[in-house]
Amino acid sequence: MKVITIGTGPRLVEVANALVQRHTSVVAVTSDEGAARNGFLRRVGLRRTSLEELDLRRLDLAVGKEDVVVVCHDESKTVQELLTRLQEQGVDSQVLVFTSADARDLRKAFPQVSFRSDDTLYRGELASFLRKVDTLHRVESLKELVKDKAKLLILLYANPDPDALGTAMALKTLLDRTQETCTIAYTGDVHRVENLAMMKTLRIRAEKFQPGMLASHDALAVVDGQPSFFDLDPAPHFDIVIDHHPRGKGYRAGFTDVRPRYGATATILTEYFTQSGEKIPKLVATALYYAIKVDTGTFERQAHDEDIMAFKHLHGLMDKQMLHRIEYSQYTLSTLDYFGIALLRKRTERDVLFVHVGVVPSTDTVVHIADFFNRLSEMRLVVVSGVTPHRLAVVFRTKGTKKGVGSLAKRSFGELGSAGGHASMARAEVPIEKLREQVPDLSSERVEVFVLGRLASHLRPMRRILDALRPAEGAEGT
Repeated sequence: MKVITIGTGPRLVEVANALVQRHTSVVAVTSDEGAARNGFLRRVGLRRTSLEELDLRRLDLAVGKEDVVVVCHDESKTVQELLTRLQEQGVDSQVLVFTSADARDLRKAFPQVSFRSDDTLYRGELASFLRKVDTLHRVESLKELVKDKAKLLILLYANPDPDALGTAMALKTLLDRTQETCTIAYTGDVHRVENLAMMKTLRIRAEKFQPGMLASHDALAVVDGQPSFFDLDPAPHFDIVIDHHPRGKGYRAGFTDVRPRYGATATILTEYFTQSGEKIPKLVATALYYAIKVDTGTFERQAHDEDIMAFKHLHGLMDKQMLHRIEYSQYTLSTLDYFGIALLRKRTERDVLFVHVGVVPSTDTVVHIADFFNRLSEMRLVVVSGVTPHRLAVVFRTKGTKKGVGSLAKRSFGELGSAGGHASMARAEVPIEKLREQVPDLSSERVEVFVLGRLASHLRPMRRILDALRPAEGAEGT
């Protein structure tokens, strides 16, 4: 493949220079004596000719389909004449035009040609530069805000996922804090095996939140969450809020960076490091990489260009062995017992699978089983339920339904507890007190009938499963 550049002026030289540096075979066609005398152009095949009389055959230039033609000129009329001549001479290769002229009419006349105007190039470069300046300002403001604070508390909402854990670790590192000057705490529990493995492998020191921590720390931050998420009385003042969820209301913070279009909060912290020139340690890079991967569902869920750019940058910095250690630590030996129960108790109706596992140690067990059954090729919809010491959990997974399972979860259990989710994955949770009002003895058989009864009115296959389960009693428990 060779590239034929046609035109005049400095842009012709710049384009040819960029191409030669890529070790590309370049031929420059120009009427510009200044460009022709340029020392650089001695490194390319040079053809001098009047552009008004452009004839590639006379210049002994054969243009194949694999070749590329680049036109550099700032006068719209001249560009139009050059493109017309190239068409008349049967040039059937890819053509790119660099011009500062208004290219709207040219695009209509030559739809097969690619046009790049100066304003487009400058806009992209300026956007990148302005984003860097903005990020530098944010990082400086962040550091200035806590510069004189003796001890920082990074508070994570409920049961922290990899995005919360990784972002907290990154923020602590960015602010150059030690365990003595920064505490990471969570208001719920960490019981998912892979999250515990992440904390152990990457040495993320986090602990259960105690109300007394608010008094012993003079700066408070939240990542992958917002002050409105917490139910703390009295509500504390947050100095730092960094998140990717939709912006909540009713709070003010000294530093707020909320970007709902991002797929992960870890992407924001990655930008803080890269744009400010701060080195990302291997452990932090691995945590951020894993966080983006999990929160975007390996880019199958919400993700944007910034997430992909951050992921790509972190790929060369993270530790693959540590990552594998985390990703392959999803189950414990005791979990296998519940998989065995689920395999024995599963009930199917066409492409729908339902199983009530009974009493489980945590909702994560229900999630793991639902994810496992969702991999069955015959199943379109999977619903798995289980009872923990505090709640009934019903987990929904699908590979495609006309209506999202989030809506199904809400319609089936919304009046009894929290319910909702996305189109392909959802969850409903009913507090144990509410469940006792519906099923006083909480026996596994009666809870199973209760769950099926709630689903049956919204999903016909569940009605058939229920009828097959208790044909004599009909819809008992509904």
